[in-house]
Amino acid sequence: MNDCKILIIVSHFQPPITGGEIYNDKLYKYLANKFHQVEVVSIYDTPFRFKGGFIFRNLWFIKLLYYRKNNMIIIEDIVRSSDLFIFNITNNLLRGAFRKNIKTIPLVHHTYSSLEKNRFNQTLKIIYEYLFMFFADKIIVNSAFTQEEVYKIIKKRNKDVLIAHPGLSIHNYKKNIKDGRNLELLFVGSVTRRKDVKTIIDSLYILISKYNMSNVRLHIVGALDKESDYSLEVRDICKSLNLEENVKFHGRVNDDMLAILYSNSDIFVFSSLWEGFGMVLAEAMHYKLPIVATNVGAIPFLVKDGVNGFLIPPGDSEKMAYSIFRLIKNPKSREMIGKINYEKSLEFNWENTFERIEKFIVY
Repeated sequence: MNDCKILIIVSHFQPPITGGEIYNDKLYKYLANKFHQVEVVSIYDTPFRFKGGFIFRNLWFIKLLYYRKNNMIIIEDIVRSSDLFIFNITNNLLRGAFRKNIKTIPLVHHTYSSLEKNRFNQTLKIIYEYLFMFFADKIIVNSAFTQEEVYKIIKKRNKDVLIAHPGLSIHNYKKNIKDGRNLELLFVGSVTRRKDVKTIIDSLYILISKYNMSNVRLHIVGALDKESDYSLEVRDICKSLNLEENVKFHGRVNDDMLAILYSNSDIFVFSSLWEGFGMVLAEAMHYKLPIVATNVGAIPFLVKDGVNGFLIPPGDSEKMAYSIFRLIKNPKSREMIGKINYEKSLEFNWENTFERIEKFIVY
């Protein structure tokens, strides 16, 4: 294995922000500590960075990789499926003739075709993802849900697929220092349309206006610049509903501050329209928080309705508000759910995950 090069191809690598980027970053560091030759290539390292340049990038990867070492393992983030599907086909069909031992292994945090609303664009992405994964050697996914999404696309259930859950990165657990006067809700994630923060804002308004919960505060933690127009729209809604005193936008925070926010919160709320896993849910579980989340994607694999939280239909602010209200009125239930969640969070361990990936890619 020492003479084998490991190449990880991602969209961009530094600094990691999203759950998938954090996963990629940690996997790279783990493999770099295990093997002599581990390298990362991002889309920003490639030429042809213009709309429609994906065909040229595919050809660039073929030329780049076929002039390199004969013994190579390539881990490919599915976000780059359009840039690599021709390479994966070519490698699968021609590596024997060129005497190249190049193994391709897609890393799937979630499928992107499932997020596309435009029918034509969705069809194109399904084609990219099908060819990208079908002609690969093995596939790594982050959840059983994502595995099923992969099988739906490639129409092949005998593909060698490893489920490798994300682990938890818990920093400096802080003792809760709440003042006891307010009830704190926490959302962690980029303020984007996919995360549907508007639903949480609407549910907060319902809690205050319908359930007389004026002491509820909402903390929104995550990037505000990914979809700046949407962030501005969410802020304007808060202003129009007179919620500015009840909502605090923290933006991105460091690990210590995030630990403080988790430990000082009472309920974790998550309104995403789609998740391949949902690392922040596992983090909230570690901090013993009950969860109110949408019943989409992989979320129901983590949150069981009425067991360790409540699940609501996406976009349903009324049900979200009612679910939060039920938890507010029952502190003992919140405590019991918190204990269940903490025990469940112990399943998520980076070291175990990466040891399994190491064995999977080598053999």
